[in-house]
Amino acid sequence: MMGATVSGYQALYRKYRPQTFRELAGQDPIADTLRNEVRDGRLAHAYLFTGPRGTGKTTSARLLAKALNCANGPTPDPCPEAGGASSECPQCKAVRTGTHLDVVEIDAASNRGIDDIRSLQERVQLAPVQGRNKVFIIDEVHMLTDAAWNALLKTLEEPPPNCIFVLATTEVHKVLATVLSRCQRFDFQRISRSALVERLRFVAQAEGIAVDEPALDILARRADGGLRDGLSLLDQVAATTSDVTAQAVYDALGMLPADQVVALGRQLAERDTVGALETTYGLLRAGHDHRTILRELLAWARNLMLLQLAPDKAEALDIPQSQAGPLQAQLPHFTQADLLNVLETLRETDHALRGSNQLTVWLEVGLLRLCDRTSVPSLADLARRVSDLEARMTGSPVPAREPIAAPAPVSAAAAAAASATAPASAPASSAAAAATSASASAAASAPAPAPVSAAASASAGEDRSGPRSGRDDRRGSPAGTAPYEWASAPAATPGEGGSYQAAQQAAGQAAGQANQSGTGQDASQDVFQAIFQAMEQTGQRSKSAAFKQYVVAARRKPEGAVEIRTKKTTLYKDGSDHRIFAVETVRRVFGAHVPVEFVEDAAGTGRDRRPERPAVSGAQADSLQMPNPIQSPVQSPVQSPVPPSLPDPIPTPSEELPAPTNGVKAQVAERTPGPAVTAAPVTAAPVTTTRPTYDSGDPVALAADIFLGKVIEGR
Repeated sequence: MMGATVSGYQALYRKYRPQTFRELAGQDPIADTLRNEVRDGRLAHAYLFTGPRGTGKTTSARLLAKALNCANGPTPDPCPEAGGASSECPQCKAVRTGTHLDVVEIDAASNRGIDDIRSLQERVQLAPVQGRNKVFIIDEVHMLTDAAWNALLKTLEEPPPNCIFVLATTEVHKVLATVLSRCQRFDFQRISRSALVERLRFVAQAEGIAVDEPALDILARRADGGLRDGLSLLDQVAATTSDVTAQAVYDALGMLPADQVVALGRQLAERDTVGALETTYGLLRAGHDHRTILRELLAWARNLMLLQLAPDKAEALDIPQSQAGPLQAQLPHFTQADLLNVLETLRETDHALRGSNQLTVWLEVGLLRLCDRTSVPSLADLARRVSDLEARMTGSPVPAREPIAAPAPVSAAAAAAASATAPASAPASSAAAAATSASASAAASAPAPAPVSAAASASAGEDRSGPRSGRDDRRGSPAGTAPYEWASAPAATPGEGGSYQAAQQAAGQAAGQANQSGTGQDASQDVFQAIFQAMEQTGQRSKSAAFKQYVVAARRKPEGAVEIRTKKTTLYKDGSDHRIFAVETVRRVFGAHVPVEFVEDAAGTGRDRRPERPAVSGAQADSLQMPNPIQSPVQSPVQSPVPPSLPDPIPTPSEELPAPTNGVKAQVAERTPGPAVTAAPVTAAPVTTTRPTYDSGDPVALAADIFLGKVIEGR
């Protein structure tokens, strides 16, 4: 026979290779399809057989060649190999022995170049010599080079008559798509365990090997769906003993006995660390490999997990019946999360073994982690712990976004006390003195970017000691809907933890209540200061300075959105860091879901950031009597109301103001913080005038006041 050694012995997987389609084990759909094509004469010119090793790809290609060249065919049932000399035709015997001139087998792993394909193309052009059809079987076809693939394409697409290609590969993903489209593809599946056991039993009986059922089951499991592997293992075990038992299989193949695997699993389930280490050391002294122990533990954990999901489906889940009972007894020691952690620990241990030469150490570490499962809490445990911590921090659960009653009005004495306790750097405004709410008074009395003290918060009658109500959501209700809801925050003094939160709380309350009232002139300024103050607290100095320089106004719209008007600049274009930072700050102050709109103000006057000034027509301006330059400004017949104090943190250098239409030329020599301004002399002695404090960088507003007689530098 083909492939016989010098001693005359032939390996079992070669001796018992299927000789007909009916003998093909575990591939019934493919065998039936090929038989029908041969019977009906509907053969393709190219076939592609793909699948795992040992599943019958090359065998099926040879059977197809036998069926096409059989002396009794083409026939779907070629001549089988039998003891009688006359039972097999010469064509089938030549194909079986590998001597047929028209059946060519090529190993693409060693014949993978373009020269080999050119030689194949020359042979393709020749007519069949011995049989009806020329069959070219190219095994491991994925090993061909790109140039060889390209040279084969045309021949594969339009081969000569009576020429058939059969390509076999285990890695179909490496085959070019242009080749796949030219072939009829058959995917060979792993052979089932029952089919493997049946075939192994048939071969053992034919060879006179005494083998019991547990041994056949172990061999079939170890074969992992490949019949060639199973027959090779049976051949190996039969060489050691004439009576093949389960223990003989364990000893011959170096496998862990099932009882020792169950014992080790029981020790891990009971968290017996010392016992698990002693059992492992015994296995290592017996010659078992570290990876073998780890592989068996992985199978043990897998069986436990599946049994926990379906306790009565052991056979369907491919779990040995001999292990189902002991595994059922270990289930109470594990939860589903524990088993998932066990599998993850085994995977990490396997990864550590691959990259280290200290195999015993890492195996011991893995066993210790498996026994100490309390150090790996489940996600459900972590969620419960987080819920407990939240309950302890908040005292008692409060429904999310529960409305908070509006603060009760306080007397004038209480409002005065709230203003008196505010920091010195935050002067009280006239609007704050007229407020009827304690929280509004405390917030309006500190428009400058200064933290809110605990005393100011407490004297305003606001309870900040309780837990927050729901989310930290400071969104205001649109006009005509329910009152604004503000989440309470713990009071904090400057420099303590939580000062940023307290300052953000006070700023949000001031801005929200000013917009809610709809009558305060400082509404836009309060919104701007609330955002700017929150930016300052984050420590992003450059971005907060840019916000103050380039943002003209910020206000709350009636529908609840925040509108930010900017000068003409590219800093706040879509996707920029400044824009993202501004949106995040606004939503920290006013709520996580507040819409933010950016509007470009080309003029950039900043009128919305300060109180509105009454418009003066031309006739009214002409009727105004201009004061004497040498008189005191207090004696001027025209007196405008003093606006509320606005922050002017950055002094500006001397500014050249535009000349008014009445011929008065004025120049501010020096601008200093405070209520007084010293004017430069023009035609008389220096005159000291008094003017309100203006926002830096607004020469237009100052020039308008000079024109109206509020500040006179000279004629």
